[in-house]
Amino acid sequence: MTCVGGTGTGYWYNSAAWIEWTDGNLSDYEKVRAGPAGVYTSVQNAGLYYGCSTTGNAVFRGGDLGAGAIAGVFAFNALYAPSLVAAGFGFRCGR
Repeated sequence: MTCVGGTGTGYWYNSAAWIEWTDGNLSDYEKVRAGPAGVYTSVQNAGLYYGCSTTGNAVFRGGDLGAGAIAGVFAFNALYAPSLVAAGFGFRCGR
C-alpha cells in the first residue's frame, strides 16, 4: 500500500511524529481503515501511527527490529519510500 497525504476521508494524516491511535486527527479515516477498535494505545501493545510524509510512500505495519514501544499489532509507518532496504525490516507470521 502507498499513502496519499492530506486530511479528511481518503487521505493519510501527516503526523510528522509518532502518535497514539486515539489522536483526534486520525478519527476521520486512518483509525477506521488501519487502527485498533476502541481506545487501545501503545500501552496495550496496539502500536503507534506515523503518517504519510510524502505521497507515494510505502506503508509498513507492526514495527521493526528495535522499535520497542512504537511496534505493535496496529503500528503504522508511512515515513519511507518503497525503495527503502534495511536489515531491521522483514516478514513474520504467526499461527
